[in-house]
Amino acid sequence: MDRINESVKRVLTYKLNNMKQTKADPDQAEKVVKNPESIKFIESLSEDE
Repeated sequence: MDRINESVKRVLTYKLNNMKQTKADPDQAEKVVKNPESIKFIESLSEDE
């Protein structure tokens, strides 16, 4: 069990550190979110239900 706990701790620490280093550009995010093609794609996902 200790081995599993250490492995999980190592993976989660890696992921947390990786997330801290990731930077998002708010201007680029706004362009992607408000893009008509993106909106159409997201709407098509809800139609598939």
